[in-house]
Amino acid sequence: YDDVAVIDFFTLAGESVVVISALHELSLSCFPFEDGALLNIGRKTSAPVAEKGYSMLSHSDEISPRIDDYRDLLESAIERSEFEPIIEIRSGELKDVLIFRLKKLITALTLDLCQLKSFLNSLESRVHLTHGPPGTGKSYAGVAIAAGLLIIRELWIETNPSIGDPPLLVMSYKNRAIDEFLVDLLELANSIDIIECHCMIRIGRNEDPRLDIYSETFATKNDSYMRFT
Repeated sequence: YDDVAVIDFFTLAGESVVVISALHELSLSCFPFEDGALLNIGRKTSAPVAEKGYSMLSHSDEISPRIDDYRDLLESAIERSEFEPIIEIRSGELKDVLIFRLKKLITALTLDLCQLKSFLNSLESRVHLTHGPPGTGKSYAGVAIAAGLLIIRELWIETNPSIGDPPLLVMSYKNRAIDEFLVDLLELANSIDIIECHCMIRIGRNEDPRLDIYSETFATKNDSYMRFT
């Protein structure tokens, strides 16, 4: 059944109903993911979901790799990556800069083993899914991945200026969830000198006053480009 996707939830989340209803109206051919190959559910897939583009977080007592091993792990993930920005960066002169900055990032984050695997997996695939029950650190892993993408974005622009200024979009069904995510990202950016969030815009109603200066209203009042676009 090439046009069927089965989604199994441990618990029913109300916000998932909208997504499931929309998926009910679609077939696999409607997704812009190369006939499902990027999601490991299409005919062109060669690797099982558990090995590519997917990470399952859990409560784990496994010991994370030593910091000394991070460079080798990152270099391996970058060499295997099918993500176009990383492909362009590793083909140029900034590959070592990318590995250095990503290593500095994950060292500062002190990720557990499952979160580290999720981060590394996200570097390799063009589409990535991290899944897990509550309390396993999905949001923290998401902040790590978003920070990594900001590092990749900056070096990609430097490698290939013709791409312009591509945005990074972070979405959530709940205002509080997106606020917590963005505040964590800002605090991380302030603690290390390898990512910048000064151009961030919080679309919608923020509930955390620390995000006021990143709100649409603030940006519209203080940015002449925003006022006329």
